[in-house]
Amino acid sequence: HRAAKARRLSLVKERPATLREAGGAVEAALLPAPTFANVAADPRALVVEVAADAGDALDYFHRRAGDDSERDAWVRAEGSTMRVAVDAPGTHVFAARGVDPATGAPRTEVGTAVFEHALPEVVRVAAHGEALGLVEAG
Repeated sequence: HRAAKARRLSLVKERPATLREAGGAVEAALLPAPTFANVAADPRALVVEVAADAGDALDYFHRRAGDDSERDAWVRAEGSTMRVAVDAPGTHVFAARGVDPATGAPRTEVGTAVFEHALPEVVRVAAHGEALGLVEAG
């Protein structure tokens, strides 16, 4: 009995720090959300780069507010970084999450960003909470 208990305790110590107990099951703790940035050289252009940690696949969502013609689905990017060049003016909502490349299981929190594309410049106007509201209202 003591040997079995000691073995169970030693296994708990060997678990990675990113794991935690939840209702008797072991779940992976989610890592921070991917990052968003306008990487266009021209201040009047919008090229959104979304990046997750290396090793994660990247699922992303892009929608122009008020445009119902765009798909409302997650898209798997090739690798952990992707770029979207946006030509259409308006409010653009982005969401992304890092996922396990083999299983598609989430590895990161979902991150969101909103960019307003209007001449003469592009402005990042909102973070997570407001972005979700724009998607739902659009």
